[in-house]
Amino acid sequence: MKMMHSTIISVAKEFQNYLEPIAQKNEEIEIKDVLSRFTTDVIGNCAFGIECNSLKKPDAEFRRIGKRVVEFSSFEIMRAFFLGMFQNLGRAFRMKITKPDVSEFFMRLLRETTHYRDKNNIKRNDFLSLLMQIMKTGKLEGDETDLGKMTFEELAAQTFLFFIAGYETSSSTMTFALYELAQHQDIQDRAREEVKKVLEKYNGEYTYEACLEFKYIDQIIHESLRKYPIVDSLLRSCGQDYNVPGTKHVIEKGTFFNISVYAIHHDPDIYPDPEKFDPDRFTEENVKNRHPYAWLPFGEGPRICVGMRFGMMQTRVGIASLLSKYRVITCPKTLIPLVLEPSNFVMTPKGGMWLKLEKV
Repeated sequence: MKMMHSTIISVAKEFQNYLEPIAQKNEEIEIKDVLSRFTTDVIGNCAFGIECNSLKKPDAEFRRIGKRVVEFSSFEIMRAFFLGMFQNLGRAFRMKITKPDVSEFFMRLLRETTHYRDKNNIKRNDFLSLLMQIMKTGKLEGDETDLGKMTFEELAAQTFLFFIAGYETSSSTMTFALYELAQHQDIQDRAREEVKKVLEKYNGEYTYEACLEFKYIDQIIHESLRKYPIVDSLLRSCGQDYNVPGTKHVIEKGTFFNISVYAIHHDPDIYPDPEKFDPDRFTEENVKNRHPYAWLPFGEGPRICVGMRFGMMQTRVGIASLLSKYRVITCPKTLIPLVLEPSNFVMTPKGGMWLKLEKV
């Protein structure tokens, strides 16, 4: 994380500069698209070592493929659900969730990139470089832990998962956070004041240590993910027979079951007045008073999201860098109350998210 931090900051500076003329013109902006381009540029640099430039070129190939990853037709959603429930049958029929053109793009991209780096002895501070070390030696430089060598296909799978985890979820989380901040100027002011104080302490630089001190920004992110869990349900397989407490029901080993993250996050017994946006739910004291699995936007346990820490970091940087220079406000095109797109695989605002920016 520390190794990739400087890359995130360099993209964040481009992000700030991109927003400057928009704020000056007082234009309405579809912020979801802009944030997706920001996370595309970050993940392209950090995972693949590629300058995507989608902030400047919204039709860039990497951005186009990124949109394809999370766009599913009704048939594709049903197929994904079927494969989740009947994995062995899906393997027998060689069925896939990922679209062929998406798979071909990433496999070609990774083959060309790894081959070029090997041939020219290029090393970069990115996720792909770490995986290449494991693929060749089964170890990371400076660490004697034997991780076991991985195949190229496993490298591709891990990189693709890292891309998904860091791209759509982060941009959507920032979108919902800014939507709430635009409606709650007191919360936005408090967050901006925190950013100002932390930056003063670190001479105006978004150092790795500085970004870890954005505690209230983190509370805003946590509350956004509570109210709007991007992946609102988790499909899991029961590892052993489980007697549901207080009942005679037993979930047998091997049973597939669905955990409704949305229902847990909106349970009034866990989160009173669940529709209220309140970052103070996530103070250290309040978090300690809740069950540790009462907040599940990244899953939990051995199947927790591999990109959680990376996603949190780029979301933290994205929100902080925007609030340090701009105020987010609603506009006539802002949908209040929010309407969600029913056909999307992940939680997405219908018709995009329209807001305005003002220079601070």
